[in-house]
Amino acid sequence: MNKYIRYTLLFLVVASVAGVAYFYLLQKSTPETITPLPTIDAPQQEPSQTEEKAIPPIPLPDAKERITKKPFGIYITSQNSPVQPEKFQGYHTGTDFETFSEEQDKEIAISAICEGKAISSGHVSGYGGLLIQNCSIDGQKVTVLYGHLALASLPKTNTDIKKGQRIGILAPADSSESSFERKHLHLGIHKGETIDYSGYVNAKNQLDSWLDAELYYSK
Repeated sequence: MNKYIRYTLLFLVVASVAGVAYFYLLQKSTPETITPLPTIDAPQQEPSQTEEKAIPPIPLPDAKERITKKPFGIYITSQNSPVQPEKFQGYHTGTDFETFSEEQDKEIAISAICEGKAISSGHVSGYGGLLIQNCSIDGQKVTVLYGHLALASLPKTNTDIKKGQRIGILAPADSSESSFERKHLHLGIHKGETIDYSGYVNAKNQLDSWLDAELYYSK
């Protein structure tokens, strides 16, 4: 009897060991399931943008459409001028912005194209009401001339003017404040800080002292 019990116990021990071994081998033969790590997208780099050239605010609405008679640099004589009768001759140092037919009896406001101080304000022969402003355009120091404005609307000399600020209204046509010309704006941009009242120059190379406003407003 004791012998039978011993064999039975031995069988149970062997069976237990074999079972454990089998289970262990089964676990080793089963491939591990690997949970992939979440994919992290690399941050998208913003495309580099080329810095655009600074464009001054327009001096009045529809600026491009108003450049129809005397653009920058045109050579004017009494014979070829688009404005008749013509009293001037030479290369035009500024850009003339015309008024539309329906605006002849309306108040047309003019805005500063840059920030700076008014260095001259008043009546000047050939312009009537004229404002000259010191400022900077594209990092270059300039003086800006706004011609043919109503005198009572002009800011006083030494007034600080903000970009886009209203600086006056156009003078009526054929009045002393428009220098007896049509109702329009003459915009001149002279390089440097020296005041130059010239609306025309005799030699084409003298235009090098002026900036062409149409580079900004005729696009």
